[in-house]
Amino acid sequence: MGGLGSGRPHSGAPTCEGCLNIDLAWLRRRGMLQPGRRSAVTWSRSGEQTGSITLAAQTDGVRLIYRTTDRDGAPVDVSELVPFTYTPTMFGGQRQWLRCLKCGRGCRKIYGGRYFRCRLCYRLRYASQGESRRWTRWPNAIDFWCLFCYLFSGNGYNNRPDIQKH
Repeated sequence: MGGLGSGRPHSGAPTCEGCLNIDLAWLRRRGMLQPGRRSAVTWSRSGEQTGSITLAAQTDGVRLIYRTTDRDGAPVDVSELVPFTYTPTMFGGQRQWLRCLKCGRGCRKIYGGRYFRCRLCYRLRYASQGESRRWTRWPNAIDFWCLFCYLFSGNGYNNRPDIQKH
């Protein structure tokens, strides 16, 4: 009984990895934050499109333009400005963040549900948070044990046949 893979696989809580997201660093790398630029972003899974959004970069933030559905299933057009917020860095300068429209927190990523908000507002977890702490350490324990056995079993570095002693 017990062992690797037994027990509850996960709590079933939604994870960040399973949600649509907008990543500030990803947008910056692609030049999508230049004021006045409009960009289309699409998401897909297994070759099937799962979502799309238009981003309009402004000096004070990014405008998200997309269509979602309300609780009754009727389409709703959304156009909301996600403002930038800044924090000082150690040596002068500042770091740019997206400000969550619900809680005001500065975030690198915002996640899409009906609206785009931070992971804490949607109560999202990282996939690794659903793993048992015991099994997340398991690969390191195996690596250490293999190294230990190899070095102290008489087959260590000095006794390897492929290494010639001079």
